[in-house]
Amino acid sequence: MKTSNAEFNVFDNSLYGQPKKLPLGSVLKNLLQVFIQLFANGDELRIWITTDRYGNKSWHAYDTVSDRSTIQSSEAELRTWIEQRYYN
Repeated sequence: MKTSNAEFNVFDNSLYGQPKKLPLGSVLKNLLQVFIQLFANGDELRIWITTDRYGNKSWHAYDTVSDRSTIQSSEAELRTWIEQRYYN
């Protein structure tokens, strides 16, 4: 698959000032990841990571069985949430 050098503008001047330009390939990859998560079947725990414009990572999890979700700032915090899900 050929990658593109095109850029995509993310417009959110209200909070962060100037818009950030993201590579189009990165935006498409993130969108694909979201669609896969939305349409995946089964009772599996869904986990994904997002990164903001400053490089800060957020760890997301969605429990399809209990319909609960969480966003944590570290992998360790997410692991704690997962352990509580199974052992409580």
